[in-house]
Amino acid sequence: ENAALTKKMVDLRLAKIDKLFADLPQPTIHNPPSTINDLRPNKLIITWGSVTGAVLEAKLPNHAIMQFKTLWPIDPKIKNIIDSYKNVTVVENNATSQLTTVLKSQFDFNPDKIIVKYDGRPFYPEEINEYFK
Repeated sequence: ENAALTKKMVDLRLAKIDKLFADLPQPTIHNPPSTINDLRPNKLIITWGSVTGAVLEAKLPNHAIMQFKTLWPIDPKIKNIIDSYKNVTVVENNATSQLTTVLKSQFDFNPDKIIVKYDGRPFYPEEINEYFK
């Protein structure tokens, strides 16, 4: 095995990841219905998968919802969007908060709150509302 050739091939593969960001779908930001003052929400809920539907149906005031559609690779620019919110919550349908782990592996990420459900049942909008009372 040639070390120089191995390094060159790994560098080529890593360069491909950087080029992927232009083609990958970015997370969607869902903003709450307009308020009287039409202020930008200062709270962010981060979701992926089926949880997003329940969070959207909960219609939480003053909360934007960031829906990830692809989990890898994570564009580092997403950190700037997340950091623009005062309060960040991750809602996931698994025991270990996998999305939180992925985000922490890519940049400094420390959500204010992590909500997980892992009893084999989906989240319901009513449950989401209870968490954010």
